[in-house]
Amino acid sequence: MTRVSAETTAAVDPEADLTVREQEILAVCAELLTEIGYERLTIDAVAARARASKATIYRRWPGKPALVGAAMRYITDSDNIAPQYTGDLRADLLTLLTNARDRLADKAPLLAGMVHAMQEDPELAGLLRADIDRCRATTDALLARYSAEGVITAPDPEFVRELAPATLMTRILITGEPVDDCLLNRLVDRVLMPLLSPAER
Repeated sequence: MTRVSAETTAAVDPEADLTVREQEILAVCAELLTEIGYERLTIDAVAARARASKATIYRRWPGKPALVGAAMRYITDSDNIAPQYTGDLRADLLTLLTNARDRLADKAPLLAGMVHAMQEDPELAGLLRADIDRCRATTDALLARYSAEGVITAPDPEFVRELAPATLMTRILITGEPVDDCLLNRLVDRVLMPLLSPAER
């Protein structure tokens, strides 16, 4: 099966409805990624464990990078990390961080493997970075709404937004320190709110 470019696979609609069978295949793919890593993962192995034909997999995902990218999006539910606007900036920031923590904190080995795999496979890197960009765009749209209302007065809220996720990922991937509710509240109250709305602090 010919591999396709990152641009082609990225064009596949990531939000298109998945069938139950496709969800099962993505869950199996994530299991294998955790067990054996990206380099050793094959479409054959996913098909065998999922008891699916390779044709079924290739019909939806044109190659290994596209399948793995979809599996990561599925198990992290990244499309739903950013909260809906409520009018309460602090509450929305806390929900954003809680959502990210709950979806990522127990996946450290898998996430670490993906960081390494992105350095080795440019196609996978392009797909995963496109997902990251989609998540950022959703969060930035939320922050832009608060900026338009005058709640956020920071000149560069998108940059400020990167600080808390960096702290979360450092703890999840490197230090192993807890990412508990106390930490999330401290990040919101001592870092994000003072930087986003300094005039009100």
